[in-house]
Amino acid sequence: MIEHLQLSSEPPTCTGASAPIFLLALLGILLFYGHLGWLPATGQTSYANAPTGPTGLLTVDAVLHGRLGVLLDAWWHLVLPAFCLSVVPAVSIGRVLRGSLVSVLRQDYVRTARSKGLREDVVLLRHGLRNSLGPALAMTGLQAGLLLAGDVVVEEIFAWPGVGNYVAQSLPVGDFPAIAGVTIVFGVGYVAVNAAVDVLQRLADPRVRI
Repeated sequence: MIEHLQLSSEPPTCTGASAPIFLLALLGILLFYGHLGWLPATGQTSYANAPTGPTGLLTVDAVLHGRLGVLLDAWWHLVLPAFCLSVVPAVSIGRVLRGSLVSVLRQDYVRTARSKGLREDVVLLRHGLRNSLGPALAMTGLQAGLLLAGDVVVEEIFAWPGVGNYVAQSLPVGDFPAIAGVTIVFGVGYVAVNAAVDVLQRLADPRVRI
């Protein structure tokens, strides 16, 4: 597997990476709910008496009320929206990580590590993967913006009452304070994620200076 990774220079293609989020969401509902019946289509939970307080976050409120069934059902409702929201960033990050890993595994110090008799998994994890994380972490920071933007579309399609759905309801009525507030929250979140990425890059590669 490692040899194939070293010799192959063409990144794998993924049609899901080029599909818009709303199309992935609609196809996911048609396939996993309409055709297979594996996952719920919309909403937070199937329980009519699900707790609504004190936080307003269903998963947290279910834990506070000791409702394990509601918690598991809420997680089950989150599977399809989370997949549709994360598949495009995951493919982008994975392709960047793969390209960086292919380049690192061709370096002289990796060949030296193999010549010393180190196991292939040790070479990959200790000498290859850690030195390849920088570009992938940088891409993660950039993809955080897409996650925040896609959240509005995903929550509207899956009828999930979150921040994205709140923005979608505020736009038609011109609720400027709500729109401005969510924009500030998203902006702060984006800055915080990229600040965390800088710290993680320093931890992954001591040569990086913050």
